[in-house]
Amino acid sequence: MSTIGPSESKQLAGELAAAGVELYVEAPVLGSQPEAEAGTLQIMAACDSDPTTSTAWPVLRALGQEPRLLGRVGSAAAVKLALNQLIAAETLAFCSSLGLVQRSGADVAHFMDILRGSALYAPTFDKVVLNTL
Repeated sequence: MSTIGPSESKQLAGELAAAGVELYVEAPVLGSQPEAEAGTLQIMAACDSDPTTSTAWPVLRALGQEPRLLGRVGSAAAVKLALNQLIAAETLAFCSSLGLVQRSGADVAHFMDILRGSALYAPTFDKVVLNTL
């Protein structure tokens, strides 16, 4: 359930198979501590066999939302990295916009209120504001 690259996950799956482990489920998550505590993590699963009939699947289901089976090992890791990349790009753009608002002397609270009511908003932005202002 960690964030690793697709090639590392495939290598790990191969090493575990060589050691006799029958099932390797790659299962990175989207969410943080509050989502984990609320049981709302988004779980991305990938496996070279059908994990839904294994004992691993109920464990994944207990940790968050219904796991999404994305395909073979490497698929979930790739999607997780792509989502992390998107979060980083959004955060960078938000920080740039926030800096513009601050430098211009405009009210950050007004900026945030307008942003929250738009399709541009992401909850991550409030976390950035809380940690930087």
